[in-house]
Amino acid sequence: MEEKFDDFDGANSDEKKNGKDFKIEIILFLILGFLLGVMMKTEASKRLTIGFDDYKVTAKESDVNIEKIQKDLLMQQENTAEEVTGEQAEESENIQ
Repeated sequence: MEEKFDDFDGANSDEKKNGKDFKIEIILFLILGFLLGVMMKTEASKRLTIGFDDYKVTAKESDVNIEKIQKDLLMQQENTAEEVTGEQAEESENIQ
């Protein structure tokens, strides 16, 4: 009789071990995820400066001059507008 109980307890102990292993794995994954999150946050805070510390960021010179680009675009728009109005005036003269 003792052998039957031992076999029965052995099956339950395997299931208990599997359940414990699963819980331990979940806990380890949660700890790993937490540590990865902390690591990513600290690295991002070193490199990203958005928001509160914006006034501390030094302005860097850029190869792109936005003001020049804006002026060039305005000139192009004015030229195309003059061409369109000139063409419309010629068409209206030709019609009359």
